[in-house]
Amino acid sequence: MTAMPTSSGRAFQRSAARTIGASGAAIALGGSLMFSAPALASTSCPDGATLLSNGSCQVVFTEDATYTPVAGASNIEALLVGGGGASDGFYGGGGGDVRIVDLAATGEITVVVGAGGSYADGGSGDGGASSVEQGGTTESAEGGLAPRGWGGASGSGIAGAGYAGSGAGGGGNDGDGGAGIEVASLDSTHFTDSEDCYGGGGAGYTNFTDSAATCGGGYMVNIVLNQDDPDVLNQWLANTGSADLYAPVENSGGGGTRGFTFDTTAANSVAFGTDGAAGLVELRFDYTAPSTATPAALATTGSPALPLGTLALGLGLTGVSLALARRARRS
Repeated sequence: MTAMPTSSGRAFQRSAARTIGASGAAIALGGSLMFSAPALASTSCPDGATLLSNGSCQVVFTEDATYTPVAGASNIEALLVGGGGASDGFYGGGGGDVRIVDLAATGEITVVVGAGGSYADGGSGDGGASSVEQGGTTESAEGGLAPRGWGGASGSGIAGAGYAGSGAGGGGNDGDGGAGIEVASLDSTHFTDSEDCYGGGGAGYTNFTDSAATCGGGYMVNIVLNQDDPDVLNQWLANTGSADLYAPVENSGGGGTRGFTFDTTAANSVAFGTDGAAGLVELRFDYTAPSTATPAALATTGSPALPLGTLALGLGLTGVSLALARRARRS
């Protein structure tokens, strides 16, 4: 007949099992500390890229180009800003669209930067689309449109209305340009901390009062007239004074604005429009610098070199765990 263990014997068995289990865990921990080294975050970027404070690498294009991601690049995103439409001398131009798209880590990228629309002799042109092409797939941000009897439509599809051009994020407000888009508001990984804003609509006719625009759109302020004629037509045709004209911000995709100059000799004002601003393409990505040399310890032993502190801790934990296991077996 088999003897049943006493209660004290069962307690000892449970204690021994816990000791052996703890010993095994310590052995595993010691081994992991001895034979695995932690990965270090990259603090550099490849040539031609700028390391940002958020740890992303950045490459900005203000003209057409090609770019091939280097080994170690991953999680690539592209910010696309279409060119802004020009003003026609009365109505404001529309702002270019603003988008963020994902790209593959391998394969050449063809970059096209949309030009701003051009004003010429009372006519005006549409802004060009900005795009990236990779592996046969093209992603674009459309350019803003020139006025067509009213303020220009935005590249994002917001129709023009009134005197001002629509922005990528909203329509114009009477003579003030429509809102653009804050980059940080778009869904992305690398652009969440961006303070940039693009694609604002250009300001239009405001009856000689100051106008406003945001996110790169053109506008006019500090207008001073030297005569106060209630007849708007007379103010338009025969006046002198001064004003500060702010053309669209370069590479913002902002729409062009209506402006005018004062001819003090002829005592009249001459209306004109400004060009739209060109767009841009900006890449951001993660980067891990590839290893350029084999560590000496790995070449001779087949194992990576470890810091002495890590090695000592691993050996100590392993030794203690083996001693505990032997004691449990003797008991």
